[in-house]
Parts: sequence; structure tokens; C-alpha cells
Amino acid sequence: MLSLIVWIGFLAILPLAVLSLLLEGYDSWLSAWQAPTWTGIGSLIYLALVANLVGYGLWEKLLSWNIGKKSETSC
Repeated sequence: MLSLIVWIGFLAILPLAVLSLLLEGYDSWLSAWQAPTWTGIGSLIYLALVANLVGYGLWEKLLSWNIGKKSETSC
């Protein structure tokens, strides 16, 4: 399941970049790419690694525990 989440996140980059370009405009989009801040880089790393990978990894683990308990009670 974690590999599915990683691929979904990877495939969402292009549509979200286009949507950001359309909604925010070219000037603000270009300035964000030309002058990244430490706050922006830190939040990107946090969202990409901690929130997604750790969060969905724990969610997958909880789902596997719940599915295993349901299958034991139905037998």
C-alpha cells in the first residue's frame, strides 16, 4: 500500500503544478522557484517524508491489524 501512495504522490506533481500556475499566476510561481526559503524547503521535506510516508505507513499497519482481526472472527 505504501508503494501505491508514493506513486500517487509522484503522478500528482504535474497536474498540481499546472493548477498552481493557473491559479497563482506566472510571476508568483516563478518567484517561488527562484528564491526558495528555508521555511519552504523544511515544510516540503516535512510534508513529503514525515506526513506522507510515516503517516500512510502507520495507516497501512493499522488497516492490516483490523483486517486480520475481522478474518479471524468470521471463521
